[in-house]
Amino acid sequence: MAQRKIDHGTQVFKNIREAVDGNADDAESRLKNSVIIIKDASDFGVIDSTKVYYIDGIIDMGSTSIEIPATGISLHGSTFDVSQLISSEDNYIMFVSPGGGSGNVLMHDLSLTTSGASSKVFELTDATGLNAIEIESVNFNDCTSLGSLTNYRQGLETGTGRFGGSPELEFIGSWIGGYRIDTAIARSIAIPTALFKAGAGFVFSGRIDFAINIDLPATGALFDFSDANIANNESLEVEGSRITREGAINTADTTIHPNINEKSVKCLWFGNVGIPNTIKYIKANCTTEITTPISSAGVYYPLLGTFTVETESHFDMPVNGEFRLLSGNGTYQIAGDLVIDGGANDVIDMRVTKSSDGGATWPTEITHIRRQVNSFVGGRDVAFFPVNFISTLVAGDRVRLEIENVDDSTNVTMELDSYFIITAI
Repeated sequence: MAQRKIDHGTQVFKNIREAVDGNADDAESRLKNSVIIIKDASDFGVIDSTKVYYIDGIIDMGSTSIEIPATGISLHGSTFDVSQLISSEDNYIMFVSPGGGSGNVLMHDLSLTTSGASSKVFELTDATGLNAIEIESVNFNDCTSLGSLTNYRQGLETGTGRFGGSPELEFIGSWIGGYRIDTAIARSIAIPTALFKAGAGFVFSGRIDFAINIDLPATGALFDFSDANIANNESLEVEGSRITREGAINTADTTIHPNINEKSVKCLWFGNVGIPNTIKYIKANCTTEITTPISSAGVYYPLLGTFTVETESHFDMPVNGEFRLLSGNGTYQIAGDLVIDGGANDVIDMRVTKSSDGGATWPTEITHIRRQVNSFVGGRDVAFFPVNFISTLVAGDRVRLEIENVDDSTNVTMELDSYFIITAI
């Protein structure tokens, strides 16, 4: 998703200030060419997309909706305290689309209120699927609902606030981009379902990114998205957010994100307080001992034994003993503690290898360790292999353990409770 920030209102606001202060001879003429000043709901009329609509004061919209044409709308205020659009009517929708859909929606420095029963702020459908919602320094106060946005390309919020009411926002249909919330706060709200909801046929093909400070009520989620709503891996990001429920921090509260979690390959959550952060890792333990046949000395063979995955995030084990990174790329610590039963005093080499072609070939040796089998009293002759090193991996890479007997063809066996771990660093 493009992280473009449009500042249509800066020059317009300067023109307005100059006209008000009388500091520029041509400010008024520039103002007439670019701005419509709204002092009453009736001033909106049929929207002219070549103009910026400047909200001059607190405008009671009553039952008057604003129909946004396919060419879009630009709204600007002085601050979110001074410039407001409000309505307490029941069953009211503030912004609606015509039959063919709407275009870009650009809002700056104002507040919106739709406090009537069954009322909402938006019921908008993108006319082309290529338009954007961009909202900067806007507060939603005591809104019964924020309504729905359908088939838009992308959305961007910067410096937004949600105060009071139940300001749920529903995403509907296919979005070829995503939605970013940068620096947002929500307080004293009710959430019947989720602050951000997945509607009919909803899929983000870009990135959705939350940076929000929110105190949730006793019930309700921050978002109810599932894996199916996010097309690409690592595209549901939550970063630098602080999330509480009735003032308390509880990272074990899965009702904050009921249909997805930080371990999903669709998620990348980091730097947050109040929800778990994503750590890419896998741990597998040897749960069945299986002898690895050594046909020839000095030849590596895949280490046999049943590995059981204890826990995993962004990794899986598609084939026993092969550990695959599912998303992204980065640097990883590869560790383990393996006990190998073999011939007394035999020299054993263990190595970790990497495949980048789905396990068809294993050409890359990441590291290897050499140990001599200890000759213990009682017939149990074992070598100890502590594994601890760093490597880089990219999505799709697999790693596995291989072993060779340097001295002869005596078979070896990995003992129970040997383990292997890969962790992102």
